[in-house]
Amino acid sequence: MAWPTVTIDDLVGRWRPLTPEEAAVAPQRIKDAESELRTELRLRGVDGIPTFSDPSEREDWINLYTALVVAAVKNELKNPEGWRSEREQLDDYGRTFSRGSNDRSGEIWFEDSDIDRLVPRPRRRRTAFTIRLGTS
Repeated sequence: MAWPTVTIDDLVGRWRPLTPEEAAVAPQRIKDAESELRTELRLRGVDGIPTFSDPSEREDWINLYTALVVAAVKNELKNPEGWRSEREQLDDYGRTFSRGSNDRSGEIWFEDSDIDRLVPRPRRRRTAFTIRLGTS
């Protein structure tokens, strides 16, 4: 099965116009994010766009896939160095940068809950049942 393709137009349409520096690195970042997401989905048994009985479910799945890739790239482009706080001081020069040990800004990554949203769950099988009435 084929995978959806995410483009720079998707990134611009869901976020904002890119600066020239961002536009230069965005195609590779999108490829990186798609590779990361596809790998995580393959580990969960999804090898492409799942088949759905309803075409609107397929569109929803592709839309969610695109949104997750765009969000990961956007987060990386907003903070490529991964700094959590920054302080500069003019008099008596001072400069502070900090990066949290569990802060993943500056990386392309996905939460497990995001990936789980893309894994289709089998629908519960609904069956008919019989109610037996007692003798009166």
